[in-house]
Amino acid sequence: MENKFKEKINYLASLGFTNIEVIEVYGYDTEYHFEDDGMNRSIFDCEFDIKDTAPAILSVTTFYSCCGDILDKDYMICPTCKEHC
Repeated sequence: MENKFKEKINYLASLGFTNIEVIEVYGYDTEYHFEDDGMNRSIFDCEFDIKDTAPAILSVTTFYSCCGDILDKDYMICPTCKEHC
């Protein structure tokens, strides 16, 4: 894996995020998937920098439900199973 990814992965890990994965698709921005307090989240490479605080990073992440659907941050109900996440 390239150094540019390792640096950001290590930074996310230092903030306490776990299960960090990188998704790189040619022609698209690199995406980082990770967990925080049991919630699955993702963020694009262009949306954060090393030195950003954990709250700043979390404010722009996408949340995923228990069924893998994108969650509305205000509603937090899984669109598939209708459970509160």
